[in-house]
Amino acid sequence: MHIDHGPFVERWANATDSAWLTLLIKACHEPLIDDVMFPTLPPTEVQRAIQGNSEEIAVRGSFAFYRFIRDCLAGAGIPLNQSGRLLDFGTGWGRITRPFMRDIPTQNLYAVEPSAEWARIARQCNPYVSISQSEVAPPLPFRKKFFRYIVAYSIFSHLPEDLFDAWIDEFKRVLEPGGVVAFTFLGDRIVRELSKYERPLKKDSEIHFWHRILVEALEKHDPDYRKYHKNAFVFLPTHQTPSYGDSFISPALLRKKLAKDWDILVIDSSALAQDICIIQKRNAS
Repeated sequence: MHIDHGPFVERWANATDSAWLTLLIKACHEPLIDDVMFPTLPPTEVQRAIQGNSEEIAVRGSFAFYRFIRDCLAGAGIPLNQSGRLLDFGTGWGRITRPFMRDIPTQNLYAVEPSAEWARIARQCNPYVSISQSEVAPPLPFRKKFFRYIVAYSIFSHLPEDLFDAWIDEFKRVLEPGGVVAFTFLGDRIVRELSKYERPLKKDSEIHFWHRILVEALEKHDPDYRKYHKNAFVFLPTHQTPSYGDSFISPALLRKKLAKDWDILVIDSSALAQDICIIQKRNAS
């Protein structure tokens, strides 16, 4: 009996990383490839407004995140499996799910996004993925043990501590035993980068706009990284809302928060643009 895994698994499951990335980049401007319609992209200004970059740069960033996760899981003896469901948490316009479409059938790909407008844009661009609007706080609209994989790129980088803790706990509910979560956060990597800037910043200093926001906020809330190095959760209210800003969490604090219910597979502060953590739900949880 033939099982329909969707066109991407059927045709490109065995493609090299280079070939698959080339296709994803080509699809930015020519979405119809070999009679298969790839997901489209929203307008460039929409992409940049949601995530800060667009087009090929955005695709390469999502691919690096995907490849790091895939390789780490394979190294841990739990490779991506076509029977497992994957959730992209906080999908934005939907770039993160795209590299996974050759490993996981599109019928097993899900995404949530709290912005109704962004969820609409993501659905419009990628009809292959089931995309739902979620709330800012748990619960998710899924039953217990529904997913095997959860990925969250640049989401926990922005949540206050109460939402950070609440969502990690909710992930435990919707993951099957042995399921994994991969998420990025602001930790040692960004602290190293920001520490290079002369402070206080001059108005004409050459600095990435986001780095400027962070440095100026840190001047008010943790100018010497004292709280961070003492393993306190540092939330910077940079977006004029209590539920979204910029958050710093040290690897030591992360390990402490996760110790009870999770096995930490990796915490890395060099491979990607943000620090990344991959955790596995214990079978008894």
